[in-house]
Amino acid sequence: MPGVDAVLLGPYDLSASLGQTGKLDHPAVVAAIDRVTTVCKAAKMPLGYFGVTAAAVKPFIERGYS
Repeated sequence: MPGVDAVLLGPYDLSASLGQTGKLDHPAVVAAIDRVTTVCKAAKMPLGYFGVTAAAVKPFIERGYS
C-alpha cells in the first residue's frame, strides 16, 4: 500500500480481533501472524512485533522482524 513504511504487529490486539484474546498460540492467531510475516517479507516491508518481554520478541527477530 503506498505510504506505508512499516508494519508493527500487535499480537494481543490481533488475537482479540480473532476472538481468541491472549491466546497467542491458538492456530488462527499463529496462521494470521504467519500470513502477515509472509506478505511483509514478499513486499520487503519492515516488520516489527510487540512483546512484553525480550524473550517473547526474540523468536520474531530470528524470523527477520526488525
